[in-house]
Amino acid sequence: MTIKKRLAASVMACAMVISAATAISANAKSLAEAFYSGAHIDISSTCLWSSKDYYTKTAYAGTNGYNKFHYVRATVGNPTNGDAVWADTRRCYTYIDHEWEATTSPLLCNGARWNFPTAYGFYGTN
Repeated sequence: MTIKKRLAASVMACAMVISAATAISANAKSLAEAFYSGAHIDISSTCLWSSKDYYTKTAYAGTNGYNKFHYVRATVGNPTNGDAVWADTRRCYTYIDHEWEATTSPLLCNGARWNFPTAYGFYGTN
């Protein structure tokens, strides 16, 4: 009887391992699905003699749910077409989910705070 119980326990354990392995692969995300990016503009300080505000722009990029070797990159300005890049994380390689941020130096704005270049996020595997 103990041999039958051991066999049944072994079969059950194997079935659970196979079930867990297939569930993990079924829920795995591609890099494109796991990638996210965005930007925000924040007030940094106010100039005392002119009452104008200094602003910074932060670009961020990261992954959520991707655990293979990859990189993410966040920039303010587009490095792929020769534009000036104001802030850049460069390629940040990792095996885990992580978010990277690139923040500009404070910029004195004349009433409008939208004088920054566009923020970009990039991802890849090599």
